[in-house]
Amino acid sequence: MRSAELVPALRVVWRILSFGTAVLLLLPFAIPPATLSSWVPPCEWQLQGRSCSLCGMTTAFYLLSVGDVPGALAANSLSLGLYVCLVVNLAIWSGVTLIALKRKGTHAIR
Repeated sequence: MRSAELVPALRVVWRILSFGTAVLLLLPFAIPPATLSSWVPPCEWQLQGRSCSLCGMTTAFYLLSVGDVPGALAANSLSLGLYVCLVVNLAIWSGVTLIALKRKGTHAIR
């Protein structure tokens, strides 16, 4: 793949992944914790008696969505950093999307 094709392809992938993370960030505000927990499959590592770096992340994201930072850090120490990165990405994605829509709307008027 040529670099001229790579950049637009990466933008499309970033936009799709950003939309997915936006949905993940908004789920704790829309769905009760018990409901979402029933949708999340058990961690294969945990079933084998081991832990992984993502164990407790669902609980931590719920706790962060209600402002319980100490509880979230207790559930998973990496959760706050990942949550902040996802929120910053969401803000950038939203801005880029709004600018693109505004430009598209401006061209449609002409």
